[in-house]
Amino acid sequence: MDYSEFSFAPPSRLDAWLNTLRLGHADDKPRIAVSACLTGQPVRYDGGNRYHGTVARVLRRWLVLQEYCPETAIGLGVPRPPIQLTRTADGLRVRGVTDDRQDVTHALRGFADTLPASLSGAVLKARSPSCGVNNTPVWSEQGAHLDTASGAFAARLSERAPLLPMISEPALAQAEQIELFVLQVYGYRQYQRWGAGEWLAGVHDAVAAWKVDAVREGLLAYVEALME
Repeated sequence: MDYSEFSFAPPSRLDAWLNTLRLGHADDKPRIAVSACLTGQPVRYDGGNRYHGTVARVLRRWLVLQEYCPETAIGLGVPRPPIQLTRTADGLRVRGVTDDRQDVTHALRGFADTLPASLSGAVLKARSPSCGVNNTPVWSEQGAHLDTASGAFAARLSERAPLLPMISEPALAQAEQIELFVLQVYGYRQYQRWGAGEWLAGVHDAVAAWKVDAVREGLLAYVEALME
């Protein structure tokens, strides 16, 4: 299924699913946070961007994008010296690569606390020390690669709202991944409005009958998490 062009597009399978589940429609779009570099804003440390067509164009058919760059928001310039996620005796810290006296962990986490609670999802830049979602390289203080974790901004968002649908842009490579994420966002938006209740059981029963395994299984697991 090709979602690369959607202007004036006829109703899609995803539109039909949203209608069937009564989760929303085109003039009632949830708002999500998006890393500004993914929409083409030149905010990266090197002055560039990481434009991603699926994020910048395709998702707008169903979602309102609220763009953020946590690093420029806390006052870091463009261009700027790079930062990285470092494991220290005090836990994970976001420090300068060339100057480890620079520590912006608290500032990045604090910026996450300023985002509105009304946001219903997030698409954040992969591998970023601020925005990566479980895929940012973690380094030792001696410069060795250790493992991966979430960036400071993304980690704080997840702490604030553990059920918030939050992914990195590589997770939107296939149509089914786009569909699943959008459905999760609409489901979370209704959860924000109504809380857990009988409506979730109705969604669960409807989704259980779907034939698209990748979407059905992922959405059932998410709905079950909302029901707990």
